[in-house]
Amino acid sequence: MNKISIICSNYNSSLWIDEYLQFVNNQTSNGFDIIFIDAYSTDDSLKKIKNFRFKSHIRSKIIECKNRIGIYAAWNIGVKASVTDYIMNYNTDDMLFDYALETYEKWIDKDRNADIIFGPYGMVKTRNINDLSSLAKWPDYSHDVLMYEYMCGPFPLIKKKVFDEIGYFDESFISAGDYEMVAKMSKMKYNFRKITQCIGCFYERDDSISNKDKNLVNSEIQKVQQKYKK
Repeated sequence: MNKISIICSNYNSSLWIDEYLQFVNNQTSNGFDIIFIDAYSTDDSLKKIKNFRFKSHIRSKIIECKNRIGIYAAWNIGVKASVTDYIMNYNTDDMLFDYALETYEKWIDKDRNADIIFGPYGMVKTRNINDLSSLAKWPDYSHDVLMYEYMCGPFPLIKKKVFDEIGYFDESFISAGDYEMVAKMSKMKYNFRKITQCIGCFYERDDSISNKDKNLVNSEIQKVQQKYKK
């Protein structure tokens, strides 16, 4: 049985979905699942996903929404539809190195007690995964550090049973729902594992939520920190 499900929320991602599908298809893992949740796209990105042919060891599933939904609602649909022991959210404009899932699988075998596995990530301003503008490295995990900054993005690996035990992503958030989930895990004493390998890159673009509405982002971050600080 496959160990990991990639959860992909798709909405009008035609500009980069072709690359995304190739990054997924190039993974050196022996087998994994990918679940696409299409949030009522109006471009041709859903058609591209449907027409793509993955390698035989990759199990893909597409869930089509009948109305526009937010990213955390889409992620919740994907988590509930998954049948693997681990979940990884991976956005359509980000990029994974070929060894990403294989690296996570090795860490799963090394540390069965880890409820969330995360590590450093590259930041790129072009669509070239090797053209890093910077490398985000995190300090060692502690709840106090996590209350200062979200140190587990952008594609942590989380045990599915965590969602069964503490609930799903808070859909009232626009940009900090993943931070809220991880903060809740930390407050409830789940096990965090920081790894040294960089498995992928975050695409810095001007029209992203984090750049477009910084007041909203900061407001949501403060809301999380106030709720979960000691």
